[in-house]
Amino acid sequence: MKKYVVIYMDLGDSCDYRNRTLGTYKSFEQAKKEMMLDVDQYAYQNNLGITEQRDDFVLVGDDEQGCQWQIITVGE
Repeated sequence: MKKYVVIYMDLGDSCDYRNRTLGTYKSFEQAKKEMMLDVDQYAYQNNLGITEQRDDFVLVGDDEQGCQWQIITVGE
């Protein structure tokens, strides 16, 4: 059974560049929905825009101040 894990990593001078888990979901659609909710909240709170976006990846800001999210598929 496939599961979809959303991970994110803060970027910038004071960050440790380690991935964190936002959550694990039963469908890609749910994972993407939750990822985009987190992206929107982060972008709004930090007054930043989306720099790069694919179905399974989003980058807000840049390497000096930002965050990136990714959906990882696990299982069969």
